[in-house]
Amino acid sequence: MIHCFTCHAPHSNGNFSLRVTAPQTLQNGVSHDIKKGNICVACHQARRNVDTYVDIGTVTLSEHWGPHVA
Repeated sequence: MIHCFTCHAPHSNGNFSLRVTAPQTLQNGVSHDIKKGNICVACHQARRNVDTYVDIGTVTLSEHWGPHVA
């Protein structure tokens, strides 16, 4: 279940600051620093390098493709 403590760690940090603030590196090696949005990128990114995994015309995308599917 996603709730406040998914993004915030008051018992560890002593406040409601975000759990993740560091820039995030994607599977293709590109690093992004979108400030407060780094917490989102920590979970919402492909777990495979789409530069080599997706070949347009050979992959059929569905609701089961993306950050929650290995």
